Amino acid sequence: MLTSKKLQLTKFLIFQIIVIFVSAMITVFISKSSVQSFISGAVVMFIGNLVLLSRFMLKNKNYQPAKELMILYACTFLKMMIIIVGTILVALYLHPSFIIYLGGLFLLQVAVWMMPLFLK
Repeated sequence: MLTSKKLQLTKFLIFQIIVIFVSAMITVFISKSSVQSFISGAVVMFIGNLVLLSRFMLKNKNYQPAKELMILYACTFLKMMIIIVGTILVALYLHPSFIIYLGGLFLLQVAVWMMPLFLK
């Protein structure tokens, strides 16, 4: 049986995968040529979110508040760097429609913001 923390992380990952899948299906009905752009944006944000979630996988949770804040800032910085580098690579090699690409990024970020509502 999964512990509470592992169960919540599993729910979080499954929720993001479901959001990507359902949104991609909706994008297929709107425009089939836009799906690659949308999924590439969502995947870049998903990888960035995995880095941010790695903070919650740390075993020692008894840090001082200043150290907690530094770890959070470091994880957020790494997430942003992954998104920036991922966006550059996607722009160089896939040439996406950037409005739809940004839609994929934004939708998964909104899923991160809304996830605490679903964890309880």
